[in-house]
Amino acid sequence: RQIPQAHNKLKQGTWDRKSFMGLEMEHRTLGILGFGNIGKRVARYGQAFRMKVLAYDPFVTPEQGAKLDVAMVDMNEIFAAADVI
Repeated sequence: RQIPQAHNKLKQGTWDRKSFMGLEMEHRTLGILGFGNIGKRVARYGQAFRMKVLAYDPFVTPEQGAKLDVAMVDMNEIFAAADVI
């Protein structure tokens, strides 16, 4: 959220709230590269924000991803479709 930049603006006596707005995560697409223990945990966090989760891992089958409600896709598809990687 650009906290250092916002702090500097405040110290200068100005505040432009629109410049420092965050990003709504709901209904965005999360791309995860690597679906081990950490990738699975990140997927759960994304799902908690109601994000669509895509993951790439050459060692994980689509069936394993489906059990966790995660679409296992090609890395190029993640780069094309994900809002957040």
